[in-house]
Amino acid sequence: MVKTGTITNAVNTSGDVHTCQVSTFQGQEVHNDRPIYGTWGLTSVPPVNSQAITLSGYGLNNNKFVVGTHDVNTHPKNLKEGEVQLYDTSKQSLYLSVDGVVVTANSLFEVKLGQDVLFSISKDKIVFNTNIEINGSITSTDEITSGSIKLTQHKHTGVQSGSSETGTPT
Repeated sequence: MVKTGTITNAVNTSGDVHTCQVSTFQGQEVHNDRPIYGTWGLTSVPPVNSQAITLSGYGLNNNKFVVGTHDVNTHPKNLKEGEVQLYDTSKQSLYLSVDGVVVTANSLFEVKLGQDVLFSISKDKIVFNTNIEINGSITSTDEITSGSIKLTQHKHTGVQSGSSETGTPT
């Protein structure tokens, strides 16, 4: 009734339930279009050659379905007790570690509210598409620009030379 097997073809995700081809007994049994059941709210597409745990309803092989998958090539290692990691084959992950939360993305990380991207992070910049309120100081080791005004190069006209100072902004 319970057997281990190998997913031998790409998972079909076009239907209401994902299906796959499962090979058991070292390829001697091949079962096509077997449903893959998982936990509600979480879905995945295991890579070809992932291990699979199958159940056969009523003990019949023609009633086989997949209830769990595992891929030794992509499975994270060395997690500590109580930690959780959501990961993919591209080494992207959401890691709930005992030390904090770590998000690893290959090229782009976005946070959306509905369909709107609030902010995105790439290798070269962070883009905010909303107002920002900061309750603390801002420090920069590079130039700060607002519109076309650069902070370190900004000059005022109509100021007396010498030790005079401009007034504070109004």
